[in-house]
Amino acid sequence: MIDLKSKKAQIIIGAAGALIVVLALIIGLSYKKSSNNTGDTAGKNNGFVETDTKKMVPKGAYVPEVDQQTNDKDLAVPKDVVSAAPDVDAKMRQFEVSANGGVFTPSKISVRKGDTVRINIASIDKDYDFVLPDFGMKQIINKGTQRIVEFQATNEGQYVYYCEKCGGIDSNAKGTITIVP
Repeated sequence: MIDLKSKKAQIIIGAAGALIVVLALIIGLSYKKSSNNTGDTAGKNNGFVETDTKKMVPKGAYVPEVDQQTNDKDLAVPKDVVSAAPDVDAKMRQFEVSANGGVFTPSKISVRKGDTVRINIASIDKDYDFVLPDFGMKQIINKGTQRIVEFQATNEGQYVYYCEKCGGIDSNAKGTITIVP
C-alpha cells in the first residue's frame, strides 16, 4: 500500500513539474515574440512606422560627449557620461534642461541606443510638464522645482517630448530625443 501512495505522489509531482515546464515555455515564447516587435529597426526602415511623435533618425545625427562644442545651440551636451554597468558599451548620459518662457532649453538631446538617459528638468517661471508619449512618461515640474526623468534608450528614432500644459505637441515647449544606432 505504501508503494502505491508513493507511486501516485510521484505521478502527481511529475505531472505538476511537466505542467510548470510547459507554462514556462509558453510564457517564454510569448515574451520573445513581443520583444522582437519593438520597432528598433528605425535606421533600416524595416517596419518602422513614423507618427507625430516618432520619426526616423535624421542623417548626420550624432551623440556629443561631455564638454564637446556643437554647432547646434539647441543640442544638449551631457553634464556627465559614465558606464551604465561593468563590461558594457552602454553609458548613462546626464543632461540639464530648463523650462522657462514657454520653451525647453536646450531642446534637443541625442544618445546612443542602449544608453540610460537621465534628464534633470528645472522649471523656472511657471508649472510645466514633460511628456514623452512613446516611452509612456509624464512628469510634472512645478515652478521653482527640479525633477528627474530617466529611461533606457531602447529603440532608435527621433522622439518628440512636449509640455502638455503649454499646448501640447503644437506648442513651443517641445523638443526631441534622438536615439542613434
